[in-house]
Amino acid sequence: MQVKRFMTWEPIAIHRDESALKALELLEKHKIKRLPVVDGDHNVVGIISRSDLKVFSNTEKDRLIMEKIKVKGLMTENPAVVAPETLLEDAIKLMREKGVGGLPVVMERRLVGIITEYDIFTAMLEGLGAEREGIRITFEMEDKPGNLAKVANILAKNDINIVSIHFFKLKEKVNRDLVFLKIEYTFEKEKLQRQLEEIGLEVKFWD
Repeated sequence: MQVKRFMTWEPIAIHRDESALKALELLEKHKIKRLPVVDGDHNVVGIISRSDLKVFSNTEKDRLIMEKIKVKGLMTENPAVVAPETLLEDAIKLMREKGVGGLPVVMERRLVGIITEYDIFTAMLEGLGAEREGIRITFEMEDKPGNLAKVANILAKNDINIVSIHFFKLKEKVNRDLVFLKIEYTFEKEKLQRQLEEIGLEVKFWD
């Protein structure tokens, strides 16, 4: 999956010469946490967030001060950016590496979007099949070629469709994965459980 599938296109942004007060007003009006900062050509030159403005209190005196301070004096310069075609997993890694909750999305330096933790959560829910009907099953499985094919073969023979599948390495066990499957509930549970146990899997169903 690429960033462009989940990012917000044409996000709210602010020019670097605007006031800090203007930035705060935009953040509050649109109920967002950060603003890409751009120059006159709409190229990304920074990012400013609510945390950058926490030094100011919500008093008339501080608001007057904020009106005189330009965004470029408070923003984070040269923020990490991604392209619309960047793989979502690479964007997530970059966000974790930089310790940020959002990344401007650019095409030849020009701002075209933003991807945030909210968009990542949306992508995760889609990947987990959260919006689709079904039942989850979990089991441990040896990380060995062909093992997943055995499970898929059993599901196919029972005419069961896979909604989503995820693997998590078990740190305490060598070459073992914890597998999460969401499947359409069109089967006899006891029969499926028996067939999976026959290939050595201890299955747990999550209704």
